[in-house]
Amino acid sequence: AKKNELTLPIRWFNIGRYYRYEKPQRGRTREFVQLNLDILGVPTIQAELDVLQYINAVMEELKAPKDTYELRINNRYLLDYLFDEILNLDEDKKGKVGRAIDNYLKLSSTDFNLYLEEIGLDKEQVEKVLKFLTLTLDDLKDIDCRGAKELTELFDKAKQLSIGNLKFSPYIMRGLQYYTGTVVEAYDIGSQENPRALFGGGRYDDLLSIFGQEKLPAFGIGWGDVTTLDYLSTYNLLPELKTDIKVFVTLMDDSLYNESSNITKYLREKGINTQMQLVSTKLSNQLKYASKKEIPWVVIIGEEEKSKDVIQLKDMNTRESLLLKKEEIIERILSN
Repeated sequence: AKKNELTLPIRWFNIGRYYRYEKPQRGRTREFVQLNLDILGVPTIQAELDVLQYINAVMEELKAPKDTYELRINNRYLLDYLFDEILNLDEDKKGKVGRAIDNYLKLSSTDFNLYLEEIGLDKEQVEKVLKFLTLTLDDLKDIDCRGAKELTELFDKAKQLSIGNLKFSPYIMRGLQYYTGTVVEAYDIGSQENPRALFGGGRYDDLLSIFGQEKLPAFGIGWGDVTTLDYLSTYNLLPELKTDIKVFVTLMDDSLYNESSNITKYLREKGINTQMQLVSTKLSNQLKYASKKEIPWVVIIGEEEKSKDVIQLKDMNTRESLLLKKEEIIERILSN
């Protein structure tokens, strides 16, 4: 209702938690987090190019080796050309053949051909489907249809912009029926452990009209966390996350809880990220914990420190310990 109040083009993104009812498997869980990135109001392939550049930039930021993934691209208008002009299918068979093509890589050639025959295609039509699935980018120049022209233009401009890792893939369908033009899937091609689509999307120019609104051209992708984590794990690309805790305050004895708690509160009020031991245990165990968590400073308050009104500050990098007044430890910590 407020579409006319928005300035086009609209660039939207959100990161949300989503759910689906299906059997969990590698790469697909019932609960997942997904980035949705969409450009609305751009009817030309500039929207696709912008999103493809974004994808390339993110994959570079993730340090993804270029030989481990590719962006497989097709166009639903090219598939419409197959269904309407080459095969002359009715609506029911279009859906069935589309689902077969969507599973082309998952089926053996024998099973794929048999499935096409079972849904009613004759041998000549099966041969036409198989020939279509071997099309190359150069072949598109000889095909007079909107999908072929859009794909040729997209790949030509992507080459001029040095957008890499693109591959024309005539078998990419994307299952959702609202896609109208370009469709894209990022695919892991470098491992046997994770041979699957990482994320994908496409153009959906007619979607708003379903809700009684005028058409608004749009292109977008959905990028899930589960497949991305699987991919990063497969290629050892997950970063080592270091703690941002600056100080660990020990608890030498339950009777010293107030002293440890007060210095913890003091450090936090000074803007220093501080964690406190909550259950008293051996000092050696507490130091091992701080070392494992890579916490650079440890505050130790025992009976001796309490009686002298000082604090023992231990540098976990140099193993040097100093006895300081409460006010002095702030300067010491911040100076390093």
